[in-house]
Amino acid sequence: MHKRIIPLIIAGLLFGNVSLASAADAAKPAKKAAAKAATPEESQEAVQLKLNSYAQRHVRTMTECLKPGENSKAVEQEGSEFVARYRTVDPSSVSTDVHPGSAGAKFIGLLVYHEVEYENRAPSREVALNGPFVAVKTRKVTEILRYDRGKWQ
Repeated sequence: MHKRIIPLIIAGLLFGNVSLASAADAAKPAKKAAAKAATPEESQEAVQLKLNSYAQRHVRTMTECLKPGENSKAVEQEGSEFVARYRTVDPSSVSTDVHPGSAGAKFIGLLVYHEVEYENRAPSREVALNGPFVAVKTRKVTEILRYDRGKWQ
C-alpha cells in the first residue's frame, strides 16, 4: 500500500495537486494580517503617556539597581582619608519625547536623564558613610527606545 501512496504524493507535489501544509497553516498569515489591521491606530499623545509611565518605572528600577547605589555605598581609602561614593538618577531631570518612526517601529522615544555621583570625604570609614554627600559628577544619558506591539522597548 505504501508503494502506491508515495508515488501519488510525489506526483501531487510536482504537479501542484497536493500540499503538505494544512488549511489551518495557510490561514495563519491571513489571521495575523487581519489582527494587525483590526488594531486601532494609537495617537501620538496616547503613546507619549505610555512612554512617560514606562520612564517612571524604568528610572525607579535603575535607581534601585545602580551600584554603588544610595543603599550600597562604596568606600575607598585615598591617602589618609576615606571616600564614600554612590550614584543615583536625578528624578527631576527625566524627560521624554516621542517621534514618528520608520517601518520597523511606528514611534521612536527618547528618554533623557542625569545620573549623578555623590561623594563624601572623611577621616574614618563610618563618618564617610554617614555624609553629608556632595554631587561631584553628572552624566547626561539619552536612551533611544522603540514602540513595538503596544509597548516601549
